[in-house]
Amino acid sequence: MSTRITAIRTGRRARSYAAGRVCAHPFCKTVLSVYNSGALCGMHEGESPTTPDEILFPPYQCPTCQRIKPRNGENFHVDRAMEDGLTRECADCRNRSDRSEQARAKRTRRLRRKRERTA
Repeated sequence: MSTRITAIRTGRRARSYAAGRVCAHPFCKTVLSVYNSGALCGMHEGESPTTPDEILFPPYQCPTCQRIKPRNGENFHVDRAMEDGLTRECADCRNRSDRSEQARAKRTRRLRRKRERTA
């Protein structure tokens, strides 16, 4: 049984919402129906709401840890040589690799000094 027939039989009016509302999805100019209770049009209805940060900083998957993070200065270090100015590895992975490289260099320096003393 359709909702229209039910509404006629029960004598109740269908609930309506403000006229002239526009879809809340960025860059979508679809005018919503007065019977649409949501903030998004049918095309964007199942999607998670997009924030301005997601538009400016689209998600990016770190090649090292495979986590998807927003591509911004909080999650990725600055690298002026890259096209978008950020490193490919996320900050967490980059810090981890930098610390391991520093520890390796420190061990190498200690061994070198120890060899110089014994020689």
